[in-house]
Amino acid sequence: MDKASTPRLNFGGRFSVNSFPLKQALHSMRNISFLCTLTLLLLMGNRSFAQDFSNKGKEFWLVFPSHLPSSGLANMALFITSDKNSKGTISVNGFSTSFTVTANQIAGPIAIPYASAYVLDAESGFVVNKGIHVLVDAGQPPVVVFAHIYAGFRSEASLILPVVTLGKKYFSTNYWQASTGGSKSQFQIIATEINTVVQYQLRRNGVLDPTIITATLNNPGDVLQVQDPLDLTGSIIESVASSSGSCKKIAVFSGSSSLAIGRAGCVPSSYDPLYQQCYPVNSWGKNFGIVPVANNTNGYHLRVTASENNTTVNFNGSNVILNEGEYYPATTSSPVPYVGPMTISSDKPISVAQYLMSANCSGSGNWPGQSNQYSQSRNDRYWRRRSERMGTVCKTHAPRDR
Repeated sequence: MDKASTPRLNFGGRFSVNSFPLKQALHSMRNISFLCTLTLLLLMGNRSFAQDFSNKGKEFWLVFPSHLPSSGLANMALFITSDKNSKGTISVNGFSTSFTVTANQIAGPIAIPYASAYVLDAESGFVVNKGIHVLVDAGQPPVVVFAHIYAGFRSEASLILPVVTLGKKYFSTNYWQASTGGSKSQFQIIATEINTVVQYQLRRNGVLDPTIITATLNNPGDVLQVQDPLDLTGSIIESVASSSGSCKKIAVFSGSSSLAIGRAGCVPSSYDPLYQQCYPVNSWGKNFGIVPVANNTNGYHLRVTASENNTTVNFNGSNVILNEGEYYPATTSSPVPYVGPMTISSDKPISVAQYLMSANCSGSGNWPGQSNQYSQSRNDRYWRRRSERMGTVCKTHAPRDR
């Protein structure tokens, strides 16, 4: 794992985070606004908004996904912080523990038991009640939650979004699946309410499968993991209205159980998982500033995904037209990396993902594997957004077999 810096327009107070050792790195959490995965960054664009979003909250749902370790079993730990004293509980599948946060300090690592929470490869395609629930006690201040999965030399992490920030439509963000030991591209859907109906449509290596699959997650914390040997970026995931109720908020995570990221002229030799909470479409933006990553002299990769048909994207001065779920540049095993800063803008909401290469391809010999993260601070010391698009219209569905 490596260090970081974060692109976002018109913000100050950027700082680098060296996540090795992770505990030292996480002391910067109390100053961050947008803390992303160590290898995959979903960069939110500049927009004006009507309703507050924040990564501070009082209720969170997350998942311990399939992770192919270099040795031993996968582990997960949570780190929780706040600018005020707070406390609450963490529960999953019969396990429960309490946490206490001292203002401007970090509670953690809080171990999540493998036996209770880990979603096996064999459980992919089936609904299992393994969602991890973080709940702040009544009357206590909100907190920020950060999850870290690790085993052997492989590691990944993500900021966790509170329920209030979640939405009902998402697109998976993955990468070219250069596998090891049968590792796969994947995403996970987590129900936050009872009787949640979801639909998903897979996009494999950029090609959309016409089949729409419907599943019902009957209980809060139900998890549906979907895996595939091909890159699932652009797969459509949404909550839909059932015959007896409205669509419900869901949490979605995406990435890979393990992969390597190379470049033209370099075959990658180290692997890591990708693990990132997806941001709902109603929080996407239109203007992005991309910053090169420190100590990665050979550059980085980018991927822009469109939320709507006929989206015009200005990618560093060149226009590209994308339809819903399509992304640019196209998936390939050996893309040419970008080295300098750039700007990306669009006429409709998009997401932008930045990827760091495996150590032998990145030009950084400081840490093994894909490694950087972005972070930014703001006046309230936490990431905050405003959205005018919360009035989402739910689809309805005709029942079908999964």
